[in-house]
Amino acid sequence: MAIRMNAARIKYGFGFGILRRQLGWLVLTIGLAWLPRQGLPAQPSAAPEYNVKAAFLTLFSRYTTWPTNTFAATNSPIVIGVLGADPLGEVLVKTAVLRSGEHPLQVRHLPDAKEADGCQVVFISRAEAEHEADWIAELRGKPILIVGESGHTLERGGVLEFKIVDGRIRFNLSWPALQQADLQISSQMLQSAQKIFKTREEMH
Repeated sequence: MAIRMNAARIKYGFGFGILRRQLGWLVLTIGLAWLPRQGLPAQPSAAPEYNVKAAFLTLFSRYTTWPTNTFAATNSPIVIGVLGADPLGEVLVKTAVLRSGEHPLQVRHLPDAKEADGCQVVFISRAEAEHEADWIAELRGKPILIVGESGHTLERGGVLEFKIVDGRIRFNLSWPALQQADLQISSQMLQSAQKIFKTREEMH
């Protein structure tokens, strides 16, 4: 279904300056890409949940630093792998094209965590909650930004987890998992997290 976007109604969680503007721009651009040439709906609607999450995933890749030996070349792509069920659909592919920087984005669909070699970001949807623990165990210790939304992603060893707070999409971060993956995240992104868990005990 075609969606007409209204920037004033976009609900997103980055609360700081440049990150907030970039997320809003990405979500708006995604929405415009889906507009038909004719027959726009009379009333604009808020950004669908996975449009916003696709924009978040793109920004996460921009504000994360991987170990120096992660990429074969300075222009090697950052690969986002979607494990199992894919609620993002073509939205993430369209968002990836919008990313600027020395590393372009590629999207890969993965049937199993064993196929995640070469990915820098992995997203696991809530539809795969029953497989999430096993998949994260397979990926643990690798330089991969594991992002989920099941409500148990962080306690299972994921790095970031989407949460909906007061109708807004936010994210929590596991500091132990970030360190175990040998990743670094910019201060702007850390400040934008809803909550940072500093120990595994806090997540239970």
